[in-house]
Amino acid sequence: MIPQRIMIRYGILVMILCPFTSHASSTPNIHTVNVISGESKQVSDVGDAVWVAQWSPVDSSILATTLPDVDTVRIVSINPHRSVTTQPLAIRSHYSDWRSAGPAIPLINIDPQTEIDVVDTYTYKPFSVFKHQVSLIFPAGTGIFGLTQWSDAMTRHLYTGIGIADFSENGTNYLFLQYANAMGGPLWGINLSVNMDIKFKPYDNANWGLLEENSSFGFWFQMPYNFGENFSNNHFFSGAITLTDRNANLIKGIDDNGEEFYI
Repeated sequence: MIPQRIMIRYGILVMILCPFTSHASSTPNIHTVNVISGESKQVSDVGDAVWVAQWSPVDSSILATTLPDVDTVRIVSINPHRSVTTQPLAIRSHYSDWRSAGPAIPLINIDPQTEIDVVDTYTYKPFSVFKHQVSLIFPAGTGIFGLTQWSDAMTRHLYTGIGIADFSENGTNYLFLQYANAMGGPLWGINLSVNMDIKFKPYDNANWGLLEENSSFGFWFQMPYNFGENFSNNHFFSGAITLTDRNANLIKGIDDNGEEFYI
């Protein structure tokens, strides 16, 4: 709420209108309240929403700002005495029938409060049922690339495998296995990598760099958390412990003269 507009009557300062931004109409719009009579009135009705900023320094209008759009904010001038002409919301029945729709075949004489007769119970075992999610195999140069992923019945336990078989003379085979658990609490998992924990480190004044095809075994977890009821309070916690067998390779390049060299 911004300072009130005032007028001078018989040498006495009289506060008349006080504009403010309200969500009373479901979208942010500007209202004014007469501080003498207590009457409130909506004076804006725009789809892009406006917020009161201040009284105009050159006339009696209200200066308001719109929602930030990319890198700009628009300033609009609004007459504090204008009247809005909002029409009732009209939606074609083709788009609104879902509000009163029902099942094509209604269930008759069904009491949802009836107690369920449980025939048998058993403890859920994620390893008793495996569901196939995806598998891919296709040629890659001198080798074959393969990927497969499986899960339990609830898709709370994921088993992933990725492999590359290189059939060239000095080829290197690659393997990555992962188990991920999403049953409750933080998402956690175990990774096993054979030559597939790949890292590349470029160096200054070089066209190439140091390539590491490491083998590793690690445990990791990650968990999103919100400290309040606002989206801006979102946080993400993660951590990992990894044992690595480093395998650094010197990358062979070609200099400007066409000669081979090693980094």
